[in-house]
Amino acid sequence: MRAALRPGRGGAAAAAGDHLGRRRGLLPCGAEGHGAAGPRPALLRAARLFPRPRHPGAARRGRIAGGAGAHHPRCRRAHLPGEGQHALGRGILEHVSGGAALHGDPGRDRPRGPPVLRHGAEVAPGMSDSGMSATTNPTWLMLGASSAVARAFAREAASHGAGILLAGRDMDDLERQAADLAIRHGVPAAPVPFDARDLGSHRAFAEDCAARAGGPLNVFLAFGVMPDQAEADADPDAAAAMVEANFTGAVTVLAALAPVLEAQGQGTVVALGSVAGDRGRKRNYTYGATKAALLTYLQGYAARLSGAGVKVLCIKAGPVDTGMTWPLPKLPFMASPPAFARAAWARAAKGGGDAYIPGIWWPVMTIIRHIPTRVFNRLNI
Repeated sequence: MRAALRPGRGGAAAAAGDHLGRRRGLLPCGAEGHGAAGPRPALLRAARLFPRPRHPGAARRGRIAGGAGAHHPRCRRAHLPGEGQHALGRGILEHVSGGAALHGDPGRDRPRGPPVLRHGAEVAPGMSDSGMSATTNPTWLMLGASSAVARAFAREAASHGAGILLAGRDMDDLERQAADLAIRHGVPAAPVPFDARDLGSHRAFAEDCAARAGGPLNVFLAFGVMPDQAEADADPDAAAAMVEANFTGAVTVLAALAPVLEAQGQGTVVALGSVAGDRGRKRNYTYGATKAALLTYLQGYAARLSGAGVKVLCIKAGPVDTGMTWPLPKLPFMASPPAFARAAWARAAKGGGDAYIPGIWWPVMTIIRHIPTRVFNRLNI
C-alpha cells in the first residue's frame, strides 16, 4: 500500500482536488466564475475555456513509486518559505510589463473592457473609444464577416492572439461573434458596419478601420455572391449585382485600404478567389469571370504594395461547405470551413502570390486549363 500523506499536506491536496473539481464541473447557465480580469459567463466547461496552468519549467506530475510516501528519500527536498509551485510565478510577474496572470489563468490576455462598445457605453481603461485594446498584435479586418469561411478564419486568427474587426451588414450577428471571440480567445473584437455594394462609403470605412485597429492592419476579403448561371443569363440585374459585389465592391474597398497599408509599412491581404476563375465553364461562367478579374486586379495590387512591405495573397478556393454551395449537388474535394481557414492561415504566413486550397485543385485545374477547346465545349462541367 502507498504511504499516507501527512495531515497538513493531505489537507492541501484535498483542497487542490476540490478546486480542480469545481473548475472541471459544468456550471449552470447564468452562473459566473471569477478570473483575474473579473466575472465571466459560465457558458462552457471551465477546463475547456482555460486549461490547467503549467508554469514554464514545471514538470508534469508523476506517480510516486510503489511503497514510497511523500517523504521518501527519492522524493524529499527542502521547502523554504515562498517556494513551491504555488509561488513559482511570483518573481516572473515582477519583471513583465503589465503582467497580471500566468499562462492558462482565466484572466490572461483578456480584454480590459467589454468586447463591443455600444453607443453611450463607457470606455474602459486601456481601450480606445473604438472598442479595440491598444496592442502591438496585428488586427485582422474581416470583410464579409458573416460568411462561414470568414467566421472560421476569424477564430483561427484570434487563436493566434490577433485582434478582430468584423465588417458586414448583420450587426446583431457580428456583435455575437465579437463577444464569442473575446470570451474564447481573450482578444479584442468589434463589429463594423460595411456594405460591399455601397461604393461611396468605402473610403470613410477604411479610415474608420484604421482608427479602430489596435495594431498593424491585415485584411481578409471573403464577401461574394454566386447566383445560378441560368438566373444571371435571364436577369441582367442579377448579373450586374454579382459583378458589383464580387468585383467592383472588392476593388473599391481594397483601393480605399491601400493608403492605410502603405502608411503602416507592413501587413497582409488575403482575398478569396475561386478555381472557377481559371477557365470559363458553362455552369458558372459569369461568376468565374468575376473571380478571374479579381485575380488580375490582385496581381497589380500586390505589385503596387510590394514596395511598402505588404503581402497580397489570392486563394483559389475549391468548393467549401458553406451556404453558397448547399443548393449545389455534391462536389468533389469539398473542404470544411475550419480546415480551409487553417490552410489559408498557414499559406498566408509564407507570403503573397496565389494558391489553391485544397491543394488537390492545382493538378485538377492544370488539366482543365489544357483541355482543347473543341473537347472542353462538349463537357458539362
